[in-house]
Amino acid sequence: MAFLLPALASAIGGYGIDKLGKAIGLKDGGKIQKEGLYLLHKGEIVVPAKIVNRKAPKTKHPVKKTAPKKGAKSKSMKGKKDFTTKKTSKDFNRGGKRQTRSAGGVKRRPFTKRK
Repeated sequence: MAFLLPALASAIGGYGIDKLGKAIGLKDGGKIQKEGLYLLHKGEIVVPAKIVNRKAPKTKHPVKKTAPKKGAKSKSMKGKKDFTTKKTSKDFNRGGKRQTRSAGGVKRRPFTKRK
């Protein structure tokens, strides 16, 4: 089997004969000195003990989102409060309710003037 090493080394390329022989396990009487998972033969997978005994990672619990509270600071418009009528609003926020009509009873958008 040692006569195959130069052919294997040239086929793989970049690996020296010593590294390839160590990976195959010829110098240590067939013992393979690899770390991590690797295939043995016929689909058998060798799993080192330090991988088998490893603890499972902790699961991250989802963060519960709470509904926004009235009077809180606005996230989209800095320096303003939430649930108040702004220039870009489509509805009036009056008395804690959304309304489409102005104080005079006319249906219109906030901060609009007639031309």
